[in-house]
Amino acid sequence: MRQSEGIVLGLGGLKLFYQAWLPDKAFKTVILIVHGVHENCRHYEHLVDYFVQRGAGVYGYDHRGFGKSEGQVGHVDRFSDYREDLRLVLAELNGLESGAQVYLFCHSMGALIGTDFMEHYSEGFAGAVISGGPYEPVGVASPLLVMIAKAMSALFPRFSINLGIDFGDVTRDPVQRRSLEEDPLVGHCVTARWGTESLRAVDAVKAHAGAIHSPVLFVHGDADKLSALHGTQAFFDSMTYPDKTLKIYPGSYHNIHGDIGWEAEMKDMEEWMAGQASKAGIGKQVAFTSSERQ
Repeated sequence: MRQSEGIVLGLGGLKLFYQAWLPDKAFKTVILIVHGVHENCRHYEHLVDYFVQRGAGVYGYDHRGFGKSEGQVGHVDRFSDYREDLRLVLAELNGLESGAQVYLFCHSMGALIGTDFMEHYSEGFAGAVISGGPYEPVGVASPLLVMIAKAMSALFPRFSINLGIDFGDVTRDPVQRRSLEEDPLVGHCVTARWGTESLRAVDAVKAHAGAIHSPVLFVHGDADKLSALHGTQAFFDSMTYPDKTLKIYPGSYHNIHGDIGWEAEMKDMEEWMAGQASKAGIGKQVAFTSSERQ
């Protein structure tokens, strides 16, 4: 595996950190990680190892205000800033890996960003995996936190609020839980403006599910304590584009990719992306070449 990192300019010239994990041989499939809240692009070890071993390249970037990217921790002026950051990152990635099939892996907060992105753009990527979509957030969207966010957003938009997420509710894997708890780059707060913008974004994406015209694989754990499964089911049902698939994982928590039994999700993703490549006339053996597995 070859690893590299760098900086891409997001909206307004803000510096966004990115990292790449690439196979030693030529590849035709690339996965771009669009991470969730209270984490960064380096918390997807299982996904990286699984797909690089199967001949795909993986890229990830930190959202503004997260990880190693610039910006106040957990703050955004407008949720659409995330969408435009993703557009710029994707354009940079397509320049770096010209000719590759690019798939988005969008988790949690990243799933909201990815959904919003797909409702506005349909070029530059072959499809998206939407993991733990927060279409019906639970716990973090308590009435008290919502009231505080709305009250403070107008007066003190950069006021920090602790969402109170217990990483034990994110994954059942103790190693993955400690990785999140002990990472100094993982913040535990977001701002009041982030809160109100995120709530508006949830309402907006649910109202425009019919605007998506790209293949989507939805994945959700039925024991998710942060994003209700019925929210993803309802969004899936309201999406009119026919190339859509929903996979539900019994017993899995929010971070399926970092939970016990993560292999099932990776296999489903591999099969789905190989199927998309076949539909595009590329061929499964080009997307994932078993003879080149490490």
